[in-house]
Amino acid sequence: MPRVRSTRVTVTGHVVFDQNFGGCGDIYLYWREVSVPTVEGDAPKRPRQPGYVCARIYDGSGWCELHLGRLVPYEYRSCLRVTHRGKVTDRVKGMVQGWRGECADYSEDSSGFRLSARELP
Repeated sequence: MPRVRSTRVTVTGHVVFDQNFGGCGDIYLYWREVSVPTVEGDAPKRPRQPGYVCARIYDGSGWCELHLGRLVPYEYRSCLRVTHRGKVTDRVKGMVQGWRGECADYSEDSSGFRLSARELP
C-alpha cells in the first residue's frame, strides 16, 4: 500500500541546506541558476547567471515544493552575482524562521505546499 502524504504541515522555522537532513516541517533552501544568453551585435556576450532561491518542505515522507514565489517577492530572493548569494540566502532564511508555527497546506492545483496566511497580495 502506498504511503499517504500529509496535506498539512506545521512549519518548524528550521532551515536546512542539505536535503539529506531535516524533519517534518523543516524547510530546505536551494539555489536555482538561470542562464540568460545575450548577444550584442554580431558577437555573443558573456552570459549572465542570475539565480534565485527556491524552497521545499519536508512533509514527513519526503521533500515537497513550497511555493516561495507566493511568499517572497522575486527581487528579495534573487541576485545576478554569485558573491551576493550569501546575503540573499540569509535574508530568505530569516523570513522562513519567522514562519515558525504557521500551517502549510498542500494544494492540488499547484502540486505543492502553500502558506495561505503569508501569501503576497
